[in-house]
Parts: sequence; C-alpha cells; structure tokens
Amino acid sequence: MRRTWTALAVTLLACAWPAGAPASPVDQLDIRVLSNRTDLISGNDTLVAVGLPRGVRRSHARMMLGDENVTNDFAMRANGRYEGELQGLRLGRNVLTATAPGTTSDRIMIRNHPIGGPVLSGPQVQPWVCQNDSKQRRCEAPTTYEYQYKSSLDGSLHRYDPDKPPSDVAETTTQTGVHRPDRNRIPGP
Repeated sequence: MRRTWTALAVTLLACAWPAGAPASPVDQLDIRVLSNRTDLISGNDTLVAVGLPRGVRRSHARMMLGDENVTNDFAMRANGRYEGELQGLRLGRNVLTATAPGTTSDRIMIRNHPIGGPVLSGPQVQPWVCQNDSKQRRCEAPTTYEYQYKSSLDGSLHRYDPDKPPSDVAETTTQTGVHRPDRNRIPGP
C-alpha cells in the first residue's frame, strides 16, 4: 500500500510540474505590435514594444527579424517601454523573435501588406484612379500630413504650422476634462 501512495505522489508531482515546463509569465519576454493587429500591417514598418521581465537588462535583450539582428532598432523610451520601429518589412510573413538570458523567448508573426492594399479585401476594382500623383499601379505614394486648427476668432479651419503655432487656436475640453490647448504652453507670435 505504501508503494502505491509513493507512486501516486510521484505521478501527481510529474503531472503538476512536467519536465521542460515553460517559465512563468514573470520570466517571459512579451512582444506587442502597437501599430495595428499583427496581420494588418502595411507600408513596410510597424511600432513594437517588448515587455522585459524584472531583472532583465535591455542590453541583454536580442531582437531578430527573421535572420536579421534588429536589436539596435530598440531602446528604452521616455514612456518606460522598450520599443522599436521595425522598417523594411518584407511583403507577407515577417517573424520577430525576442530572446534574453534566463527568460523564455517570445516570437510573433507580422504580416505586411502593400501600402496600396488590399489588406482586408480582394483585388482593387479597376480602373483605379490615383489622386495622389502616384504613377504606380496601386497608388503607392508616401504618406503626407497636413495640420489644421480651428480659429478662436472666426471659427474656421486654417493651416497649422507646428513650428509657428498661431495665437488664435480654439480651446476644447477632452472627454477626461482636460482643456486643450493649454494656453500656457503655446508660444505666441
């Protein structure tokens, strides 16, 4: 009977802690794609954050995009996160792997789509007319930005130059009750 209990105890321990069991989540690296869902990336780049377990120095982390070492693209940011912008993604599957001594590595597949699409649907309907001066078949032109602001003087939208902010930017209150823009932080002309 005693041998039966001993065998049962050994069996239960083996089931509770199997050989080769993964490290606890505390010891595991954690890759998160911040730009979008991992299967909906387009434009050949994405922003990634890596959760480093307590006690792991960022200098010990190694980031591999396929066979390419991209560790130098990552750094500790002002927000306290270990982040990097991956550029030059191949169309299709891209595998990012994070490793560090004493931890369980993490691996994530990032699917990159052409900037001109499609991402969610089938082929583009033809004829496709480009309105961004692109000569490429899918209108793959670089992304451009234009800033506008609402004037507190006339209520209209005007071009906004971040290098020379105007003095008549209308104020609004966000959903959390913060007033924007903060008049004390906007330099006047």
